[in-house]
Amino acid sequence: MMQLDKQRIQRRTAHQVMNWNFNPPAGPHFGGVFEIMIKAAKRAINAVLGNAEVTDEELSSAFIGAKALLSSRPLTYKSANSMDIVPLTPSHFLHGELGLETAPTITEAD
Repeated sequence: MMQLDKQRIQRRTAHQVMNWNFNPPAGPHFGGVFEIMIKAAKRAINAVLGNAEVTDEELSSAFIGAKALLSSRPLTYKSANSMDIVPLTPSHFLHGELGLETAPTITEAD
């Protein structure tokens, strides 16, 4: 990423009516919303896996679960009244339905 020629990219994409804004390499706070989503994804995966050594399949399952969890977050106001309509979520737009994943519950080991 450090080797990108910003002027060349802007010159080649100028006819496509794009405006490129680059964040500084050491400035994740410039990313705002998408950096918060990355942080949320990392937390969800860490909550499931912790420090466990996992196989590729288990890691893939953790990623899929984190994606489903993040896609089920409400984008609109969520009322405390259970009779109100369900708030919109990214799953509504991606799949046409409410995501079925919910936050994992923590259970105590016996």
